[in-house]
Amino acid sequence: MQQGPKIIILTAGYGTGHIQVSKTLQESFHRYGVDRVKIMLGKKKMIDIMKEEKPDAIVYTFPFAGVSEQLKSQGITVPLFTVITDFSLHNRWLLTNSDRFYVATDDLKRDMVSRGIQPARIAVTGIPIRERFYERRALQGQRENKRSILIITGAHGVLPISK
Repeated sequence: MQQGPKIIILTAGYGTGHIQVSKTLQESFHRYGVDRVKIMLGKKKMIDIMKEEKPDAIVYTFPFAGVSEQLKSQGITVPLFTVITDFSLHNRWLLTNSDRFYVATDDLKRDMVSRGIQPARIAVTGIPIRERFYERRALQGQRENKRSILIITGAHGVLPISK
């Protein structure tokens, strides 16, 4: 019996944003019938876990450097996908050779292309947010003149907001 793909989401506990995106992706995979999805914190025991689990794909939500080279050196070949959880690019996101990148904005895509990433490998998807934000928005859509604002911050907070 075919069980569907096995996916590992590799993330880190630096702040909670990376973990929240990982959980959101896991929920999304489940909604689309992909049930074998595990979230893995850190890359310390990554090689052993990858050899044991034999995933069909790895999704990154944290900029681990050199993971693709580590896997390749151990004979592990698996498609790699990176969900960039920042609105600005820093080089650590590019240090793993992913098959595909998912980014928040067109500006971020342009920045990646200017640093040598092929445009076809980059999809502008926004940063994944939990389903309940969409559900709340749909409910509020039934009431006129009601708006929702989602404020997304980084590990270091936000700048002062003025009215």
